[in-house]
Amino acid sequence: RRIGELERYLGTQLFHRTTRSLSLTNKGDAYYQDLQKVLTLLDSANQQASNESIEVRGKIKLGLLPETYEHRQPMLFEFQDQYPQVELDIRNINNGFIDMFQQGLDIALHGGMLFDSDIVARKILTLDRCVVASPNYLQTHGTPATLEELSDHQCICFRWPNGNVDNLWHFQEQN
Repeated sequence: RRIGELERYLGTQLFHRTTRSLSLTNKGDAYYQDLQKVLTLLDSANQQASNESIEVRGKIKLGLLPETYEHRQPMLFEFQDQYPQVELDIRNINNGFIDMFQQGLDIALHGGMLFDSDIVARKILTLDRCVVASPNYLQTHGTPATLEELSDHQCICFRWPNGNVDNLWHFQEQN
């Protein structure tokens, strides 16, 4: 009822409503982000007025791909040591950007290309890929001697959450 009153007061829809879910509209998300800024400023002003030291605290919803948990643990432990008053709520983002929006994540570490222009993103690292084959495959199909011979072989390609297949390979000569 209160949400409806707020939407009528503002003259805009803040939420998408279905029988199974409730999610923010673009305007609702912008309104929420602006309110978060106001609350942060209010909190900062209160702390300065009371001469408290400013301490980073709160909750961060962080989305990670399950296969990266092990590699991210040292970074997460270091963050928790540095900011003990911050609660990390770590979520699984198997379903890419859909999960990011449905789960209301603050931050997500995602691998691959970006498909939504509304997302603010920054590249933090580049991963090199390599071509591998099992000994059984090579025994059955032969070992390619040149890059051109790879086109005669079977390959497993990665499919992005939007359905696109990543089958374009770039090779560099060593050294």
